[in-house]
Amino acid sequence: ICLSSASFPQNTDSLWTVWNDASTADSSRLKAMKALSWHTLFRDYDSGYVLAEMLHELAVQTDDQSMVAYAFKVKGISNDLLGKQNEALQMYQEGLAIAETEGLQKEQANFYNNMGLVYRRQGRFDEALEVYSKSIVILEAEDDQKTLMKTYNNLGLVYLDQENIPQALDYLQRSLRISEELKDQRRIAQGYHNIGLLYQDQGNLDKAMDFLLKKGYEPDEIDEIMTEVLEEDEEIEETQEKESVSETEEDQKTKDNADNNIDKEAETTNDTSND
Repeated sequence: ICLSSASFPQNTDSLWTVWNDASTADSSRLKAMKALSWHTLFRDYDSGYVLAEMLHELAVQTDDQSMVAYAFKVKGISNDLLGKQNEALQMYQEGLAIAETEGLQKEQANFYNNMGLVYRRQGRFDEALEVYSKSIVILEAEDDQKTLMKTYNNLGLVYLDQENIPQALDYLQRSLRISEELKDQRRIAQGYHNIGLLYQDQGNLDKAMDFLLKKGYEPDEIDEIMTEVLEEDEEIEETQEKESVSETEEDQKTKDNADNNIDKEAETTNDTSND
């Protein structure tokens, strides 16, 4: 399939050149379309899905099961962002089955995480807890701290939905500890907000204030946080979902290298299909 790159960002031109050149090795074409589908997904949900279908078709033809699983992931995310939750779950489940067959551990964890986000929005909290717990087993074994940080946070929010405050606080604090170890300032701020919100939801404003004071916030900053946290929670969650639908460091490296060096295959990061 040949498509014009005119409607896509200019920095994807080299990727389209590789994809549209039938004489290029299939492995390079797959890497190019993998990068294109992810690069496009959060800018245009429908186009991301179309590109994932193209990736899927070539991956099936070449029997590259890791790329087939990746295509299911992108199609699932596209459906999820378009509000088609049941279709998203179907894509995630099909991708998960491939990841399990192929022994793609981190990809399994990512599918579990994405399913958890959908289950939580559907109010299916027990199912969300189940898939997040399965993800955590894998991520702890793999020592994937960055994804584990997000998963602990998501699990804590499910417990908060269930009003299981001890468990919610436990997992939110686990997430916060990792974000502090990684010096991830955005996630640290999110962790403070979430834990402050937990205390505020319990009507314990003094404890919320005390927690934020101990974290170095000034009183006027705390007043601002406490008035804004409820307003910001939805936006934080949406951003978190887009990230938790999971582009990990290795995928980011693959995408960045593909953007810049796809025509130099030796310089492109080896694809592991991990998030």
